[in-house]
Order: sequence, then C-alpha cells, then structure tokens
Amino acid sequence: MTKLPDSFETERLYIRIPNPGDSVDVYEAIHESREALRTWMGWAQYDYTRKEADNYIRQAIQRFRNLHELHLLLFRKSDDVMVGSSSIHSINWEVPRFEIGYWVRTSCQGNGYITEAVRGLTTFAFDQLNAVRVEIRCDVNNQRSAAVAERAGYTLEARLRHHRRDMHGRLSDTLIYVRFPDSQ
Repeated sequence: MTKLPDSFETERLYIRIPNPGDSVDVYEAIHESREALRTWMGWAQYDYTRKEADNYIRQAIQRFRNLHELHLLLFRKSDDVMVGSSSIHSINWEVPRFEIGYWVRTSCQGNGYITEAVRGLTTFAFDQLNAVRVEIRCDVNNQRSAAVAERAGYTLEARLRHHRRDMHGRLSDTLIYVRFPDSQ
C-alpha cells in the first residue's frame, strides 16, 4: 500500500491525523463531553488528564504510521473547533475489512458533523484502503450511534445477543451495521 494521506476534507470538516500540539484540544473536548462519553466508552470512566491526552496523541500518530489503527480528529473548517474524533480500527488487511468508531463533542451534537465525518471516512476506506467491507458496531441502547450509521447509508446486518457487558456490567447486545463498495 502506498503512503496514506494524513488528512482529507468534507463539506464542513477538516479530518486529519493528530499532531503533537493537539493534546489541548483533545483534553478540552473530552473534559467537556466526559459525562456523555462515560455511558459508552470504557476510557471515559476515569478522569482524563492532559498527560493522557499527550500519550494518546503520540500513540495515535505511531499507530497511524504503522497502519494498526487510524485515529483522526475532526475540526470544523469555519473556526477550527475540534468537534470530535473518529477512528478506523479492527483492521483486517487480508480482507480488507475495517470498523469505524466515533464520538462527538457535547457542544457540537445535533449538527450532523459525525454523520458527515462517517460518510467521509467510509469513502476514505473504500478509495484509499481498498475496503471490501466497512462496519460500525454499537451497543443496542446507543440510539444516537445507530442513527448515525443509518443516516450514513449503513445497513443493519446483525444483532449479537449478550455480546458484551455495558459500562454497568450488564449483558448487552451489539448492533453491526455494514457498507460495501457497491453501496456507495
């Protein structure tokens, strides 16, 4: 595979690999959104520090360069505000198959930024990574995440019963949404 681009744009967003100076933006967005993230994200269960943001940035850059996970930050073009983060992970290069994950900053919810980002990441996966399958997985109770998948043109393929434990330790189901290159 040739070197991947470090960034791309959608209509309202600039989507790019993290830079060393991004830890302040990451920390502030997570700190603002921690209560909402805590419901769905294991890493949001504890106080997230600036040092952890620095470590995340360093690791994300390295994992992107090694093509292990493609962590990307989402910035609004109009004012450079970080609206959230997304990643292409659970990578299987042999297929090639990928999963997209995402979260939105609380103050930016309800504006369609994540749906726009997911559409852009899906195109990126098909065009740049030669994906034959892209998935979005979410907890059955995460209606907002499921709605993003549906608005971005993904189809519900499966519901895995008692597939995981939620943040409270209860058994929960996982929804798997999928897109294929011919559904673009």
